[in-house]
Amino acid sequence: LLLLSFGLFGVVIGGEFGTMADAKQVAREKGVFRQGSSILYTQSTNFKKETMENGKFFEVCSILSKEGHINIANVKEEVEWFFYTLGVDLYYFRDRSPQTIANHITQLYAAKIIASLRLKGHQNPEINVTQEDASEALYFCNSVGGRQGSTTSVEDRIDEKFLDDHDTCYRVQSYRSVAPLFPEQKIHLRLQFVTRANFDAVEEEGEDRYDAEFRQLADKNFLRRASRSTRLQYKTLVAKALQSNIPVVVSKTKIGEDGLGEEGRVVIAYKRGMTHHFFSALSHLYHYFGFTTTRKYVEQFKNGVTIISLSIVDSSSPCPVSKLGGKERLEAFITQIRDLFVIPRSPFHSRLNLMEASQKEVMYMFSAQKFCYYFLERFHSDWKSLAGVLDHTDPEHTAVMSRMKGRLAQGTTTEKSIETTLLAYPNMVHALYEHFCAFHMPKYFGDVAEENVKDLRAKRSEEVLKLIQKCPFENSDDSSFDVQVFKCLFNFNTRVLKTNFFHLQKSSLAFKIDNRVMANLNFVETVPFGVFMIIATEFRGFHVRFMDMARGGVRIIRSANKEAFNRNMSNLLEENYNLALTQQNKNKDIPEGGSKGTILMAPGFQGVPKQAFQKYVDGLLDLMLVDEDVVDYYQKEEIIFLGPDEGTADYMEWACTFAKMRKYKFWRAFTTGKPLELGGIPHDTYGMTTRSVHQYVLGILNRAGLKESDITKFQTGGPDGDLGSNEIKISNDRTTAIVDGSGVLVDPNGIHREELLRLANGRLMVKHFERSKLSKEGYLISIEDKSITLPSGELVESGLQYRNTFHLLSASSATLFVPCGGRPKAVDFHNFDRLLDEEGNPRFRYIVEGANLFFTQAARLALESKGVILFKDASANKGGVTSSSLEVLAALSFGSDEEFSKHMAVKDGVVPEFYSKYVEYTQGVIEENARMECDIIFQEAEATNQPHCVLTDLVSSKINAMKAQVYNSDLYENEKIRTTVLQRALPNLLVDLIGYDAILQNVPPAYLRSIFSTWIAARFVYSSGLSNTGEFAFFAFMKEFF
Repeated sequence: LLLLSFGLFGVVIGGEFGTMADAKQVAREKGVFRQGSSILYTQSTNFKKETMENGKFFEVCSILSKEGHINIANVKEEVEWFFYTLGVDLYYFRDRSPQTIANHITQLYAAKIIASLRLKGHQNPEINVTQEDASEALYFCNSVGGRQGSTTSVEDRIDEKFLDDHDTCYRVQSYRSVAPLFPEQKIHLRLQFVTRANFDAVEEEGEDRYDAEFRQLADKNFLRRASRSTRLQYKTLVAKALQSNIPVVVSKTKIGEDGLGEEGRVVIAYKRGMTHHFFSALSHLYHYFGFTTTRKYVEQFKNGVTIISLSIVDSSSPCPVSKLGGKERLEAFITQIRDLFVIPRSPFHSRLNLMEASQKEVMYMFSAQKFCYYFLERFHSDWKSLAGVLDHTDPEHTAVMSRMKGRLAQGTTTEKSIETTLLAYPNMVHALYEHFCAFHMPKYFGDVAEENVKDLRAKRSEEVLKLIQKCPFENSDDSSFDVQVFKCLFNFNTRVLKTNFFHLQKSSLAFKIDNRVMANLNFVETVPFGVFMIIATEFRGFHVRFMDMARGGVRIIRSANKEAFNRNMSNLLEENYNLALTQQNKNKDIPEGGSKGTILMAPGFQGVPKQAFQKYVDGLLDLMLVDEDVVDYYQKEEIIFLGPDEGTADYMEWACTFAKMRKYKFWRAFTTGKPLELGGIPHDTYGMTTRSVHQYVLGILNRAGLKESDITKFQTGGPDGDLGSNEIKISNDRTTAIVDGSGVLVDPNGIHREELLRLANGRLMVKHFERSKLSKEGYLISIEDKSITLPSGELVESGLQYRNTFHLLSASSATLFVPCGGRPKAVDFHNFDRLLDEEGNPRFRYIVEGANLFFTQAARLALESKGVILFKDASANKGGVTSSSLEVLAALSFGSDEEFSKHMAVKDGVVPEFYSKYVEYTQGVIEENARMECDIIFQEAEATNQPHCVLTDLVSSKINAMKAQVYNSDLYENEKIRTTVLQRALPNLLVDLIGYDAILQNVPPAYLRSIFSTWIAARFVYSSGLSNTGEFAFFAFMKEFF
């Protein structure tokens, strides 16, 4: 803007390029300025007439003449050139005041002079005018067909600063000049204007003009300027976009084989937050297909919908697909708009930007990189040998293995190293991409018969393997690594059983992966039944399950910083596997095996977990609802059940209704943790998880001959949470300390029970405890407290630090410790000794793990070796999964949505009689299962002297192994045995209401078979024990069913 000061301008020009006259002469020679007699009019006569009649042209001339920044002799010439030669769209002039247009002409005039001086210096002429403030911005820059130059960085800036802002709505108007700014270089001018949306109400004339609701959603200037047809179209698009996780794309073009017959229009509507950097990415995409735009508009609406309108024309620049006809190019462009929506930005998009790869190939590289990162061999080959000789029941050995695994995982394969390899060998990547297409693109080989397609795929595989074997590669510092990467890509192509990659309507990329790829991973003990990988720009995720019928929660994983993300990224698949395996062990009593889903938020996208979850679910459903866009090598019906976990509890209702909208026939059972109105049985409302935990407490006390009212207890997880509040309400002990998110509540004489119940019923944190209810020795430390002296005289300098470490301090000592909350691995092998007193005796005699993974296995083993009786999470907190399983069974059993709603949906606070009875039945099953497992673990511990935490795993493994054997046998085919077992296993309430035959008709056969197998396996092991499970024992158990 300093260039607008002609005094300074003269200094700059005089100092390097000569006089102002010299600069203007150069400009004329290069075609920057034009004499009035040689003006080329690119605008229509009507346009000129309009601007003349409304006086705008003359007003702008008058303003510029008065301001004096442009020589008065050149003012008319400059204004005519800007109005009528440059070819800026009519809407620009209609929407702006004469003063604004005059300002823009002045700024452009200054920029052209600088550009002309660059030409004199034999440099590229670069127009670059930027003005930004909090509410609006303008950008003038070069626009070159094909590779865009400065337009790219400008549109990136618009995305980052404005359009990807989730709190404020903006409008964008973008115009490309018809005439080139610099004819010899074929450089046009791109003008882009950003303004904050104004949602002030606009009065309408006539009731039929538009409805009031849409007027409240749209910018007032849009409503005033847009034609009625445009507004009607936008209203329809807004409504459609709100109902979809994918973009709604419409086009209106006249096109022939040679190209666009005239200017075409493509309009894209989508929900804000469902994609990012999309506006700038679109420019690269349409240039790849040989198009450019004369106008682009972005309208963001108050309800979260964004609409982008592109006025496209054929570009004069060459493009990679110029051999295609115009119609084919347009169809491919529209298809890949949807692909771009899924992955609009990645390190591989440089290939698209340089017109070296299509969006599809970029998506392939993005996906293959993620696959390689997790499925390449990442540890040293000696790891398994070392793990095989160490004792997994020894706490020191367990700790050593955990520590070494963490170190070995660092510094091995990185995503950057894979990226470098993929970008270094574009021809190899393209060959592998075509190989992927041969396997997964429907009709890739046209109408060739299926048996011939198999031969063609095999031949293509041979060709690709020969290419990979032509090593060493040129320009490679590590050919062996490059070979590993490309072999892994080959495995990716052939080990994907189905994918939505070529699905026309998708919001994420989802892949069902052959479970055999897990076999060589160092952390895998048991190969899971199924593995899914789901990715998008905002996240990456997995879903791992250990049975055909499996269920488990989906958790969101956030990262506080880049280092935390790198750790989470490195451990993601292993963490997912271990969580699913833990769930498998926990689910031993129920028909569903264990599964788990993880969603790791990418850097820069920590604040959009809901959008990530929606895309994750959408991708999974794409693979459940296979259509003609999916090549399915699995060829079996799949059923997915999801539950709530960290960060997703509030999304279960959405997932259930979304599955219904997508016509997934098992939608009622798709998620647990649903609202009461959808037939959900909330764990916290009915204390489902706590009922299981408490049965272990009672089992311990019964064997020890203790009364619950006589023991002291410490618990983490306060009265505001599910487990914490229900533990308070169900127990009858003398609780001496509670830790929660707000602080630490302690009373060695026992915390006032009525006051605790008040907090638990109100779901209030301990900071709300009435201090007057504490004894003289009691105290409450908030995380905000500093320098507090306790009744014992001890000084607490930081309340936050005291809260974080209280479980390791002697003040937490009690007869019983029940973790109902807290971070995973809060106690490990390196700090477990702080749970011992000065003489090395345990400060807690009994521990029942309500919270998942509060102790590491090494810490559990170490504590049990000191005499602690410890029941781990996989045994103690299985009440929730049992409740969810029975919720799923009810959802599957009813034959119609109406019947299900009548008996299982709580509406307006009215609880159906059947629902109440079913909840009571569920609570009874939870307590029975907990008692049976508690009894067998005690019996085996007394008989074998093995740690309780090890016996939990052995019991789970034995039941699950027996379950698999029964499931895969022909025992289910015996009608008499099947009927006898199912009539015992199915809830009488359901059978009496729906009927046995109707349940068999409504529930999927695989699920019924799993009910049958689970009931037999669990009852057999619980009754026979771990050591008496041979063939004769099983025969004796089954005799009564013959």
